[in-house]
Amino acid sequence: MRDTSLFSNAWMAPVVYGVCLVLVSLMLFIRPLPLISLAVWTIGLFWLVGGIIKLIGLYFDRTRWGLKLIGGAAGVFVGAWIVFPASGAEMVVKTAALTSTLAYIWLFGGLFVGVTTIFGGLNVKDYSEALVGFIEVLLACFLISNVYFMLNTMVLIFAFITLFGGIASIYVGVKARKAEKMIFTK
Repeated sequence: MRDTSLFSNAWMAPVVYGVCLVLVSLMLFIRPLPLISLAVWTIGLFWLVGGIIKLIGLYFDRTRWGLKLIGGAAGVFVGAWIVFPASGAEMVVKTAALTSTLAYIWLFGGLFVGVTTIFGGLNVKDYSEALVGFIEVLLACFLISNVYFMLNTMVLIFAFITLFGGIASIYVGVKARKAEKMIFTK
């Protein structure tokens, strides 16, 4: 006798999600620019709406109004600049600018992690940890000097993460389906 509970087809959600992730990863491998442009546009929309909300919020709460005004105006300005390009070529330039900025933020974060790892290792006299930090600093310096290599690498990293996440999600859904069959088929 089969139970027809609310969750009898819950296994389908991770499978559908996994298939979508695999398709996105394939698109990242084949044609990354449209997806990167969409991500940049989404960030711009987020900044635009957030800036508008901050400016409207000034009407209700005037504490720290200077920071809110500057943050809201900057969000509206930068968000509108990204969301409303004059042409397709301008969107490509904006995508490249924002993506390279994010890459530099990521790289300087890696540089910071490397330096703190060196100091942490030297502080506790763990020279292998300090060596790992030194290698992290060298890698960050190499990537900072080759930002185009970094951008390509970043897209490939996201594509692989998305692919493996999709495969894992499909696997979880299939395992849940098998468990459901074992539970409800008696």
